[in-house]
Amino acid sequence: MHKSAILTAGASIPLALVLAAGPAGAGGSEQVVFSIAPQSVGTVGPMGFWIWCEAESSNPYVGACNGSIYLYESTPVEHVGPGIATIAETSPDSGTYTITVKTNDISCTLTNETPGAHGSHQNIDVVCGSLTGTSVGTVNVTG
Repeated sequence: MHKSAILTAGASIPLALVLAAGPAGAGGSEQVVFSIAPQSVGTVGPMGFWIWCEAESSNPYVGACNGSIYLYESTPVEHVGPGIATIAETSPDSGTYTITVKTNDISCTLTNETPGAHGSHQNIDVVCGSLTGTSVGTVNVTG
């Protein structure tokens, strides 16, 4: 490497170069994660899930979800991926999301109760066919 290409201590970067980079959050993605530790959920019974979705984005992963879900009494752990799970915001900018999961064995919707929720001890409404309940888990909405 040529000596002039190495920045030394005390060297400065022109301000115009820093400003041209723009704000760090520009063009960011909105990501949503719902998760619960194994627990009994209303009439659904024991279950668990960890599902991440790209809710809003300009990248090719928009709408994509990944993770896992299981219903202890009826199915083993099922992978959640593209084509198996989808995400929708209840109404634009509401901060309330519904993740719909459809596998050969599981058909459930998961909805956060608190708009823009972030952190543990959040209520997530669970509907799996005629079985329903509310789980207490973690909801993270970023972006």
